[in-house]
Amino acid sequence: MKQSVRAFLQKEVDLKHIPGAVVQVAHRGEVVLEEAVGNRAVYPEKLPMKIDTVFDLASLTKVVATLPAVLKLMDVGEIRLDDRVEQFLPQFSRNGKGQITIRHLLTHTSGLRAHQSYHKDELTANEILEQIYADERKEPVGSKVVYSDLGLITLYKMIEAVTGKEFSDFVEKEIFAPLGMTETMFNPEFPVDRFAATEFSEKFDDYKRGIVHDENTVSMGGISGHAGLFFNDS
Repeated sequence: MKQSVRAFLQKEVDLKHIPGAVVQVAHRGEVVLEEAVGNRAVYPEKLPMKIDTVFDLASLTKVVATLPAVLKLMDVGEIRLDDRVEQFLPQFSRNGKGQITIRHLLTHTSGLRAHQSYHKDELTANEILEQIYADERKEPVGSKVVYSDLGLITLYKMIEAVTGKEFSDFVEKEIFAPLGMTETMFNPEFPVDRFAATEFSEKFDDYKRGIVHDENTVSMGGISGHAGLFFNDS
């Protein structure tokens, strides 16, 4: 199995489908495969991938942090899927959004637009949320699936409203720590050579390593419900 997995990943690297990868397989609590293949950076120089390389999870933040946080709050009876978002964020109900539920946000059927480049105006997290609250729906609620970052940004703020805690603190305490995910976090402070590079940033005049790839999340201080999470727990 080890040779087959490594050969597959190396083929993907050779075909330039991916720059590199880290894979770990465990069975009944025992690690049976752990491999690093390819590179964690390819320009201006190639840097080999390492087992402890830290990755920007990008939109996987939605399912690794935000969704589990919602499920945790459901489990303890704080919220229900068909609760309206306005119950927790009254200002969200403006311009025809009063019928939107938690379920709609999670399933991307809220009617909210997919994306807005808030970072171009250098808006803060609170300013971005005010823009979302004031925005109009682009589609009737429940009528269409439109993958929406705006919906998950709203959810992270709703989680903070329900718990009275910072989103990053809540998911660390309630999700990551119990699972032993000690190197899964927002705004990590590891040495820069531990990070897999993403893209060149004119703003930072460097390739992003340890700075979240998503530009709206950068404007939000590195923490959101749609992006921002970094991961290595091999």
